[in-house]
Amino acid sequence: AYEDISDGPAQQLVFEFDHAKRQSIDFFPLRAHTHAGATIGLMKESPVLATHDLLREVLSEEGYLRVQAIQSLEDVWGAPSLQSAPGTKLSDAYAIQLFGNPGGEGPLGIKYEGHHVSVNVTVSEGAVRGTPLFLGANPAEITEGPRKGLRAMAPQQDHARALLNSLNDKQRDEAFRPDVKSGIRRGGLPEIVQQTGVSAEDLAPEQRNLLFATIRSYAEMLHPSMAADEMKRIELAGLENVSFMWKGSTMPDQEHYYRIQGPSVLIEFQTRDGIHLHSLWRDPQRDFGNDLLQEMIEHHHATP
Repeated sequence: AYEDISDGPAQQLVFEFDHAKRQSIDFFPLRAHTHAGATIGLMKESPVLATHDLLREVLSEEGYLRVQAIQSLEDVWGAPSLQSAPGTKLSDAYAIQLFGNPGGEGPLGIKYEGHHVSVNVTVSEGAVRGTPLFLGANPAEITEGPRKGLRAMAPQQDHARALLNSLNDKQRDEAFRPDVKSGIRRGGLPEIVQQTGVSAEDLAPEQRNLLFATIRSYAEMLHPSMAADEMKRIELAGLENVSFMWKGSTMPDQEHYYRIQGPSVLIEFQTRDGIHLHSLWRDPQRDFGNDLLQEMIEHHHATP
């Protein structure tokens, strides 16, 4: 389906697996990317449909629709001067990249990126990994027009805020960390920082449910089988070992940041002025399929 990918400028779809771009995230508008891949807005119909089919294979139905909603926001705030190519809409300025040998042997990386979206999937010997996952939104809520009220990242905001509002004074003292810095940035992933905040061990059962619901709102962006795998890992590591921290205003329309962190999960959510959202979900031990690649190396070295 990706043969003869476009009528316009040549687009590179496949890169070597070890290409540096595979292990980076770039949530800037596509015009700022290098090695951007094959752009939706420049494709023929067949590869466009194939790209959407591929997204549906790695994302849940909710995740797929949420990504489409995020992309649609580009046409809400954008201007024609920002278009990535003549005749394309801003919501079409998203690109697919494949790393490795599609249909052949060896691991395969799949990346779908553009403004406020970075989907990263690694496949190796039948196993699949789906982190890191970056999702953002601007505006956080459409306030006028036919789509008034649309919030592309409502669950990620609402569950965390409900948990924040449920904390008592002692729990808030533990959760609030004004000096913590966000690890969300363009490029390679930063080192894992020391865990801080209020421990789930110190939360009441109903508060733990809210914490679990917040985590699940990220995991359920992935295909159900992948989401179940991630949630199982978090449960096996012990939800009591997960912490929740908050920085900034408690008002939804002002700047704030929260982090959920545990042995196998790191979630960061950041907002500027309540209208510009960034989030990053990681499984630190398995980002970009690094655990699969390590297993493959160890297996090959052990084979006579």
